[in-house]
Amino acid sequence: MRSTRDIDVCCRFSEANLMRIQQAFADLHPTHFPRTDLPLELTPELCAQLKNLYLNTDLGRVDCLGEVLAVGNYEEVMKHSEEIELPAGKCRVINVDTLIRAKEAMDRGHDRLTVRDLKEIKKRQQKT
Repeated sequence: MRSTRDIDVCCRFSEANLMRIQQAFADLHPTHFPRTDLPLELTPELCAQLKNLYLNTDLGRVDCLGEVLAVGNYEEVMKHSEEIELPAGKCRVINVDTLIRAKEAMDRGHDRLTVRDLKEIKKRQQKT
């Protein structure tokens, strides 16, 4: 099984929401990935240009995505997500079938391996 080195978050890319994201990460010293010397300082002009936002933080890397390949924008992703309980609280995650579809569309070497693993996990879940 593979581990991830970041977390992907699909979100609305409105100026107001991006400013909320900036505020939420402020205490984690966010910088633009891969430029660790460039702090996150959003402006209305920059927000209007962004489709994705890749950040390094004190806790690790966070990729904020305006859309997920083969799925769509935030609203579409929400339709294919489910709520789970984590130690820090409730969170919505994309379901396995949709994650497989997105990874297949990306078609990178590590994504193909992940698809294989996800299909095996799905098969084992169906047996229980």
